[in-house]
Parts: sequence; structure tokens; C-alpha cells
Amino acid sequence: MLEDVGLIRGRVEVAQNEWVGVVLYAGEKRLAQAAVSYSDYQGKRWAHYQFHSLHTIDASRHTDALRVYMEGATRILLDVIPSNALQELAETTNQQLACIDRIAPSLGFIGGALNQPLVISVKKPLNIVRIELKAQHTYLNFSGLELVIDDCQVITPEKIKHITYSSKLSERVDIHTLQRPGFHSDQDDFPWLEIEFNDTEVINEIRFTNRGDVWGFRAQPLQIIGVGPDDRHHLLHQNTGNSEKLSLFRQLERLLGTSQFYAAITRENALSALVAHFYDCEDLVNKPTEQINLIPPLLSSWRDKVEDEVSVEDEIKLLAAYLVYYMKVQISLNILCFERLLNNRHRLQLLEDHINVLRKRLNEPLIELTKHGTALASKLTTDPGLYVSSIKTLIDDLETLGAKPCLAYGTLLGAVRDKAFIAHDDDVDIFVELPQTNMDYAQALAAVEEITSQLDTSKYVVNRASPSGDSLNMHVYVIETAVLIDVFPYWFKGETATLHMERMQLRDIPASMMQGRESIPFYGVSLPVLANANAFLAERYGEGWATPDKFHEWPWQLDV
Repeated sequence: MLEDVGLIRGRVEVAQNEWVGVVLYAGEKRLAQAAVSYSDYQGKRWAHYQFHSLHTIDASRHTDALRVYMEGATRILLDVIPSNALQELAETTNQQLACIDRIAPSLGFIGGALNQPLVISVKKPLNIVRIELKAQHTYLNFSGLELVIDDCQVITPEKIKHITYSSKLSERVDIHTLQRPGFHSDQDDFPWLEIEFNDTEVINEIRFTNRGDVWGFRAQPLQIIGVGPDDRHHLLHQNTGNSEKLSLFRQLERLLGTSQFYAAITRENALSALVAHFYDCEDLVNKPTEQINLIPPLLSSWRDKVEDEVSVEDEIKLLAAYLVYYMKVQISLNILCFERLLNNRHRLQLLEDHINVLRKRLNEPLIELTKHGTALASKLTTDPGLYVSSIKTLIDDLETLGAKPCLAYGTLLGAVRDKAFIAHDDDVDIFVELPQTNMDYAQALAAVEEITSQLDTSKYVVNRASPSGDSLNMHVYVIETAVLIDVFPYWFKGETATLHMERMQLRDIPASMMQGRESIPFYGVSLPVLANANAFLAERYGEGWATPDKFHEWPWQLDV
């Protein structure tokens, strides 16, 4: 049937295990082939068809009625479309496509606060699945790919014949590494990866997990193709295809109504209408998830540069609504993927303020933005005694083992500068001086593990902060208080000390900065600090360390 949303689509009952094609004809001329998906409902199997890009057909060349046929074992007429309807379809569709091009700079957004995967329903017998980017000078780079077959099982290695690709930077490429940690091509024109099966497999769904940071924008021109046993190519997903654009248009139209959303709307008015919709309601967290997920495509997260300050506040209000919604799942949310929108201190503070306006309305505790994402506000300052007692217990036990611990990094900065925990800090850090000298990385890792392994297992749970050993710090969980403390080692090499500094990179600093201990009062408890703490803090945080900066060492570069 022809719908006023600019689509020709429908469904037809088919036999079990029957796979069909649906084609649009003008006379005997084949004009277009539909995308077909399958479902089971009330004991029947249905083929759902939808034609893409019909607006590109020159309607003036086809004066007779158009016909839709199902092609399988026989050819069956499904629908007849008046010829003048195609011209109307083209005009309507072009207006709607132009609207989405105008208002949705991050069309096809994949990821978000929880880095949810893109889930593509397939339900087709396939011999090959091909992942590709329709762009030049770019990287195919994702964090996970799962092909789901019968009984919700992810496809296993024995079913794979070949995995080929345009290029690779990943060390290993097999079906397990594709699932996690994913794949990284070299820079290519139209990079691709192809998975061929030993035998035809019915693929139920494909789960594509994007990078969770700013580089996730590379997935915008994503396209996924399946090749069936008859060598027919099926377009399974096109991230910025016309069907995706028209689907987004229809969803926004249904959400806001035709008086508030229409093809000629400006981007500013579309954002304003969405802000009114989400901020005027008292049940934001009870909105359907599919409504909330309309927000990311309209933000500037995948735009090269955010220039229109007029619309930025509305964008940030919408991002706040999106994050508040997902805080019902977990408080700690990823904001790395929104880096391009949140490119200065003002916008970060604006986002935090708008989140807390909504949280306060919902009678939920306030949050702060930290370099790790979103977190409950003042986690350390709401109950400092709990954290100080945990630090004191661990330091005493480490000293009993012969180690030399003291406060470190942000915890040290707060103790020296503010005589309190830093309000926007969200973790607790201590140093441990290693007794060995002139060590390499592996020796230092072994040395800190040797010390922490001697801690009482009835009081502490100890794990590497990085299972792969990418960093030397250890996570020590104090069981009684449920407080997690980061333990960072350092060691001497002649006149220098080696330790984690900016962005967790190891570097050497003058040994004098790390030698000796003093005790200072901290919430009524005497705790050890570096004897030359001021010099260390200047080395670590710069000469302005005594002036608070909430966004110091943010995970991405801030313009202001």
C-alpha cells in the first residue's frame, strides 16, 4: 500500500522457511526491489516489505499504474499503485528527507550513555555478512560484533569459513575478537570487513557495538549487507539511508504532532519543541525508551564543529533529559561520546545544572559531572568520616607490612589546599613507595602486587585497576565500609622517581618531591602526606594548583 509518509510497504503471508523477493514494476520494467524482513504471528509467517529511494524514480516516465509483485516459486500481484501517486510520493519524500538532513546532524547515532549496541533484525539465510563504511579516508572501528543464530546463540568459530577485510590495525581478527574488543581497520577508502560461513546460516539478528568515545562518529556511514545462498545481496542496515531518515521523521511527527513538527520546520524550532515536550512532563523517566532515543540523532555529537550557540542550550537541555532518563538504570553514565557538543567548561556546567533541575523535580539526589562520567554529587563530602576511616585503616595495615603509604593526587590536593575532600572528586588515592629501585614496568607491577597480596583477605578485596596491566595502580576494596581506594606505586631511579602522572602516563620527576613524610590533620585524623607536597602538587597540577578547577585534566580538550 502507498502511505502518506512517503513509503510503499506492506506484508504478505508466506510459507514456513519460504524466502521471497518483492519487486515494483512499470509494465515489464523492474523499477525497485523492496527490503524484506520476516516475523511469526499467531501461527503464521509474514514477509514485511518496504521500498527505499522511490523518490529518485522519474514519475513522469511512467504513465501506467505501477504494480508490486512477490517473486518466489510463482509471481503474485500484491498491489497496484496509481502512476500519479509516485509523483506525490517523490515530492513528499524529498521534503521529509531534506528536513532530517537539516535537523539531525548525528543521524544514525549508535552508542550513548550505556553504549547500547545497534540491534538489526535479520531472520534471513545468509552465506556472507559484510560490514562497510560508505566514506573515504576513514577507519572501520567498532567495539563488538555479534551474529545471532538459532536459540539466541552467538555464532561460533567452527561455522566460519573466512574473515576478510580491506586492511587491519587489530593484532588478531577472528570471531571471538570481533565480539570483543572489536575491529580496527587502517585508514581506507570505503573500509570493509566480510564474514563468510561454511554453510548457509539463518541469521536472526546482528548486534553492532560502537566505540564509546568521540571516535564513534566514524560509524555514521555504516552499511551492513547480507549475501544469500542465491547470491542475492540484501541491504540489512544503512545508517544514514532514506528509510532511516523517513523513520526518524515519522517518529518525530507522531511524538510532537503535525502542528509542532512538519517538513519545513527549522532545526531551532524542532529542538525547542522537543525541549517543551520532555520538560513539561512530570513523568520523564516513564517515557517509552524509543522516545528518549530520538534525542541523540538531533544533537551535534557527530558534527565536526558546533557553531550555532542559539541552539546549543536546547541541545544541552535535551542531553540532560536523555541522561536523567538512563540514570534510572545506573547513575554512572558515559558522556565521552558527547565530547564535540560538550567542548568547553560552560557547556559542561550547563549540562550538570540542567540535569540537576530535572533530578530535583523527580526528588532524586543531585549529581556531578566528573572525568569518569556522571556520579552522585559529593560522594566523598557527604560522609567524609567513612572514607577517612577507610584510608586510615588501609594506610595502617600497609605500614605494618613495611610499606610507605601516603595520600596521593586529588586526595592529597584536597587535604593540602582545601583541608577537605574536593567536592567534584569521585575517588580516593594513596601512594605506596616501593622498596626496590631501578625497576622496569613489569618489575614494578610485580612489586606492588607483592605488597597488596599480603593484605588481610577478610578485610580487603584487591584487584588490578587494569586487568591487562596497562596501569600499575591497584584497586583495594575495604569490605567493612564498601569503599574503594586506588593504590598507586612509585619507585626511585637515582635522582628521579617514576610514577603515573598526567593522563595516567608514567614519567620521572625529581626524587626530592617524593621523599619523606609528614602528617597533617584530615577530618580530625592524622594522615601521612609527602614531605614536599607543595612541590609535587605544582609538578602534577601546575603552578595554579592552589586555585580550584573543577574540570582540570578533563578526558578531552576543552576550548575554554
